[in-house]
Formats: sequence, structure tokens, C-alpha cells
Amino acid sequence: MDADVLVVGCGAMGSQAAWQLASRGRSVIAFEQFYPGHDRGASGGDTRIFRTIYGEGPQYVPLLLEAQRRWRELEEISKEVLLTLTGGLMIGPENSEFIRNLRACVQEYQLPHEVLGLDEARRRFPQHRYLESDVVILDPQAGYLRPERANRAALRVAAQLGATIKFPSEVTSITATKGGVEVTTDDGRYRAPQAIVTVGPWILRLFPEYGRYLSPRRLIQPWFLADNPEAFAPARFPIFCRREEDANFSGFPSIDGGMVKTGTNDTYESDSVLDPDHLSRVTPLADLDRVTAQVTTYLNGISGPPARVTNYADAYTTDLHSILGWPRAGLPVYVMAGYSGHGFKLASAMGVVAADIMIDGTSSLPIKHLSLERFSDQSSLGG
Repeated sequence: MDADVLVVGCGAMGSQAAWQLASRGRSVIAFEQFYPGHDRGASGGDTRIFRTIYGEGPQYVPLLLEAQRRWRELEEISKEVLLTLTGGLMIGPENSEFIRNLRACVQEYQLPHEVLGLDEARRRFPQHRYLESDVVILDPQAGYLRPERANRAALRVAAQLGATIKFPSEVTSITATKGGVEVTTDDGRYRAPQAIVTVGPWILRLFPEYGRYLSPRRLIQPWFLADNPEAFAPARFPIFCRREEDANFSGFPSIDGGMVKTGTNDTYESDSVLDPDHLSRVTPLADLDRVTAQVTTYLNGISGPPARVTNYADAYTTDLHSILGWPRAGLPVYVMAGYSGHGFKLASAMGVVAADIMIDGTSSLPIKHLSLERFSDQSSLGG
């Protein structure tokens, strides 16, 4: 055997898994087809939102609190600034599932928060335009992560602890062998008792059967010029998530002193990605019009169209929650896939889960809601 664990893919989840495994004394070989901190998968874009009052459901709160602890731990070890807390505004209609989930998070876990009346919200955060039907909840433990820096920091720490990080190294196949698994790359073959696969939108190349449950999709990240950049500085403009009948987007303060980044949370049929290697970096004008309409309708002091746009790909499941598990009977490979555009904030906790599974076969963190077993028909998968 060449290592205790092979890690395939060194983006958000793989970099954290490599760090956690190495920190527990396991020998690790990790493979990345591009380079650490690259912008081709689901981790690009300078900033990603972190929040604890979670519109996707209270079942995520323990994972988010664990993630927050681990992000701080990685900062301390790596001497990098990775998580900046600005607070976070969660805005949506009173009767929406989004607001119901936020309130459930607060109630079940007694999370610190503020519920702002509309007059107070307009006074404190005039950058937003509010509807009379809106509920505004302030999450003081929200902010933004630096994804490229975070991935590089985790891999650097993993390497310092003895892990081998191989890049560029494309994995072409994963097969069961006597006593373990063999990973074939463009420069050789490697064996270990078990492996973790965290390859984001490339998952269907290695496990095409996952096509029944997820698909690679494109997301747009636009940066808009601020009329008064000081009004959007981190001290004055928290991150936000907004869910309205005609808008579903999030945003960040200006960290460059001039532009405000936003991100749509919707995907459309036109956003399907047949091959993530050929993701178009050119954003159609119709899509720019779509995101510009959301931003200029609900934010004051923002000029459209965007001054900068990037596209990235992620794997989206049919229920927008990720899949964790062993996809094929007899193959000791644990797959973490389908984070559906909201996974980066969880990555540090997912690294703990991966290490737990590889070492103990189970994790004390609550991940049952992410199991493949939630799908009623598993006939194509061995999990």
C-alpha cells in the first residue's frame, strides 16, 4: 500500500479531508487535476458566505458550528485570515420556507440573532430596498470566507504534517483491489485500503451512476460598481441572503473598495453543464440582464450591468442537499458530492466527517440527512 488513504480532488472538501487525516497521523496521498486554489471548480470567486442561521434547514446548524470552530483552527495553524465576520442579513417573505427555517434554527439551537423591524432595517442598512412583506433577521455569526486561500492553507498544513499532494494529477479510474482500492492517474497507479472522492462537478466521470441524483450546473458570480463604495464597506454592509418571489440571490460587502459581489442562487435549464472541462467563461447577455434586474431592484446605490462576471460549476442534487456515502458495494471509496452551491462554508466540518469515516467508520456529526439512503430508489447504487 502507498498510503492509508487516497484523496481524489483537492477543492473545498478534499483539502480539508487531507488536513484532518494528516492531523490524526494517517498517511495521505491527495490528487488534484489542476493546482491548489484553482478557479475551475466550485471554490472560486474570492469570497463565499458563512452563516449559522440557515435557510436550508436547522439540521445543518451543528455542522455549521463545527465548521466555524475548524475554520478558526485552520486560521491559527496556517496564520491566514480565512473567515471574516460581518454579520448577515437574511431577508424574505413572512410565510416563506426560508424564513420558517431561519426561525427554526434560532429556536432549536438558541442562536444569537436580531429580528429587525422594517423601519430599523431601513435606518441601519439603507443599501437594501425592503418589501412590506419582508422579515429581516440579522445573524451576528455570519460573514465571508476566502475560498482559494482556505484550500491552499489546508493543503499546505496537510503537507507539513506529512501528506503528499500531487498536482497536476488527473485520476482516470478507481477500482477495487485485494485489500483496498487502486487509483490510476496520468502518471501512475496508487493503492490504499480506502479512498475519498471529492471532485465536485467532475463526479460523473468516475461515478456515472450518480447522474440519477445530480447534475453539473453553472452559477454566475457578478461584481457591480458601487456608487458610493464606502456605503458597502464590511463595517457597514453585512453579507446577505435574499429570497423573494422574483429574486433569489446573495451578496457581499466590497472588499476591494469599489465593487460589490453578488451571486444568484437559482439555476435554470440553460445552466446545465455537459462537461465541466468546457464550462464557458462567456456569460450570455440574457443572463447578465437576469442578475442585473435582481440586484438593481433590491439594492440601492448599485450601478448595472456588472463590471466583472465569473462562471463556475458545481454539482446539484435533485433535492439540493449533498450526498455522502459508499456508492458501490465492494469498493472502499467514500464519495462526498452534490453540494448544490452552498457547500463551501461546510467544508471544514466535512473534512472532519471524512476523517471520522476513514478512521472510525462513522462520525458523531449529524450527517444522516445527507445520506444516499434518503433517496427511495437506490437500485443503481450499491451504497
